Amino acid sequence: MKTKLSLSFETLEKKIALSISPVDIGISRLFNEEYKDSYIDRVEMIHLLQESRDDNTVTEIELKDLKDIVENSVMPNYVRVLASDIVFGNLANNKYRGQPLGDLQVNSPADKMTKLIDKWFYGGDLPNTEYEGKVYPYAEFRGNLFVNGPSYSDVRQGSIGDCGMIAAFGALAFSSPEAIKNMFIDNMDNTWTVRFSSQQTGLKDFVTVNRFLPIGTAYETPRFASSPLPNGGWMRASNPQNELWVALAEKATVQWGEVRTSCIIGYSQKDFVNAYYIVRSFLEEKTMYNILGYGYPVGVKFHKEYYKVTATNEVYMQNLVKDKMACCFIYNGHCYSLVKYDSNTKLFTFWNPWGKNHLEVTWSKFVEMKPNKVLHVVDAKFTSPIKL
Repeated sequence: MKTKLSLSFETLEKKIALSISPVDIGISRLFNEEYKDSYIDRVEMIHLLQESRDDNTVTEIELKDLKDIVENSVMPNYVRVLASDIVFGNLANNKYRGQPLGDLQVNSPADKMTKLIDKWFYGGDLPNTEYEGKVYPYAEFRGNLFVNGPSYSDVRQGSIGDCGMIAAFGALAFSSPEAIKNMFIDNMDNTWTVRFSSQQTGLKDFVTVNRFLPIGTAYETPRFASSPLPNGGWMRASNPQNELWVALAEKATVQWGEVRTSCIIGYSQKDFVNAYYIVRSFLEEKTMYNILGYGYPVGVKFHKEYYKVTATNEVYMQNLVKDKMACCFIYNGHCYSLVKYDSNTKLFTFWNPWGKNHLEVTWSKFVEMKPNKVLHVVDAKFTSPIKL
């Protein structure tokens, strides 16, 4: 679990200055070189972690030095969080690519450090793709994170029953495209760090994803979430026109589910797994919260309101669309996003995350359909950048 960390780098410099003998020579040399600007960036933190592998084990002194650096030096929050997962530990370290691994300890082999760096900073711990008795291979996908920005029309649900999560992606892309953009940090090395927020604490949490996505048995198309090509058609691994954000957001949620399985209904800490099937229970409400990042203790409140579908709240729902509020409906056990109202035809458009069979109906017709519920997220119009 996470350790509360200090931001005082002065403390670190005093430790190094007054306690030279217990400080590893290689780490001390590298740190003094990289900290000349009083700042450690992602690449520099990775270099420091890699330096501990120089004698094939992570010694007690090296581990202490790394903890001091992570705890006390100035660095971006996401770098501190990811590095903390390595040097302070995380339950998700129990496995790497399905095999036992464990937290970093004194005298851990260098190979363990390599795998932990790959897991947290490069997204190399690819989730298990087994679903309904089949295991799907991975392929590296070309393309860009966004093509003309995030849009509700980008979302395509795959074979996993995670319509609540994918519909929430669409609803937020409609209401708060900047919130979707602010999820991702482009590391400029074909990886992205993805930000989530804990509903229990409001604290920011991070995982890293790469370009590898599960594919079906033919044509190298994504097996799970994807986006249509700009000119129509399906994503292909080799196509440079791919838009990746939906597939990567789903994959990141899978990986984060291993870190914080308690955020998913029906799972507890004992169920920590890095597997796609776990997002079947990731609900639209929690998805919106985890992306928007509203903390209960401080900051902007995250409001949610449920409304039964009745003839009396038609105007209210019209205003939701007008004000671009994130809103999801559940009908026949499937989740849709409310994305349009045409005042001329009086038709509401409920976007199906399958990318087809959308509902375009008048409100009176929709009332007759007796959908299960309406989820209205009041504060979903979030446009300011999120502090990382």
